[in-house]
Amino acid sequence: MQRREWLRFAGVSLGAALLDYPLAVAAAGESAAPLLLDATEWRLLDAVCARILPPVNGVSTADAGCVNFIDKLLAHEERALAPGYRVALGALAAAARQRWRQDFAAIDRARQDELLVNLEDGALAYWPAAVPAQGEFFALLRWHTLLGFLADPRYGGNRDGAGWRAIRHAGHLHHAGGVSDQQLAGGAPL
Repeated sequence: MQRREWLRFAGVSLGAALLDYPLAVAAAGESAAPLLLDATEWRLLDAVCARILPPVNGVSTADAGCVNFIDKLLAHEERALAPGYRVALGALAAAARQRWRQDFAAIDRARQDELLVNLEDGALAYWPAAVPAQGEFFALLRWHTLLGFLADPRYGGNRDGAGWRAIRHAGHLHHAGGVSDQQLAGGAPL
């Protein structure tokens, strides 16, 4: 399966997953102003998302508003994860500063990738005990990035359908008026 095909498949699946996040969806659609993350955390998470999912056909995770969506998710439905998430982001930032004396967002992509691979593999030297395990945190970062990039724009991620345009997904035709309720139910040909 090609990367674009996988992303298209994942986008459809992610739309259904967002039905459990109505508060985050509403908040992400209303404002791009941070609710939970401070400016340093926002920049760090923006750089992390950009490395987890590099631009697809010229569309970046920043274009799709991934960090805005994640901020709203952590401020609402996943608020129980927020304290550990923020500590884990701080630990990742500390790893970059300790190793290269720079913020994660300022180091080159190869070094960012190296730190993220170490995070995924559970190989960062210092990791606070009160947060998710390194590999679990990386998996959560990846999941949130994909949600923010490919979800139905009505759910607050994929700003203006940027992620869908990147993978050449036309969107949900039913919501665009391209498929009738009868066709969707299988009672009429498409």
